[in-house]
Amino acid sequence: MKQKKKGYLYGIVVLVLLIPSIWKIYQVNAAFPPAEKVYVEFGETYPMEEDFLVQVQSAELLDLQQLEERYGEYISWAEGHDYKGIIVKIKIKNIGKETKKFEMYKFYIETDSYYDNGMDRDMYLLENPDGFVMNIKGGEEKEVSLAYSMWDNHFSKKNWENINQVEFYLVNERYPKKVYWKTR
Repeated sequence: MKQKKKGYLYGIVVLVLLIPSIWKIYQVNAAFPPAEKVYVEFGETYPMEEDFLVQVQSAELLDLQQLEERYGEYISWAEGHDYKGIIVKIKIKNIGKETKKFEMYKFYIETDSYYDNGMDRDMYLLENPDGFVMNIKGGEEKEVSLAYSMWDNHFSKKNWENINQVEFYLVNERYPKKVYWKTR
């Protein structure tokens, strides 16, 4: 009987300690709702950060053989997995008057069921030897190829087998807006 009372007492103490934490989480979520989702049609331009416009120009899905032909020894593959890559070509325009830095690593590739895949560093640097941060002069446009790699275990079997039909989005997530550029 004494053990049962101790159990109830511990349960009440834990509950009393949890209620303020749950209340605080509720307050934060009420004050900061989820980011607004903005979808940009393929080929359309959308502002990003101060003074920059971004446009997706093309996207190319590469299978394992194409990846090996294009990147060869620079890419290390894990045994027993199938790989694919996607190269998204974008145009960035500085609409301001001054030279500004633009950081390429802020872009992710996503689908409706696959989230937050950052760039493949090796593939990106082979496509863009100038690096991840570019100085873009006022009024200047630059074209950049963003490179992403994916494994079969990142997707359901059905989605992997039909990857050519999957809609990919180039994503830049900044609160209060999350921007999705369609890649086709």
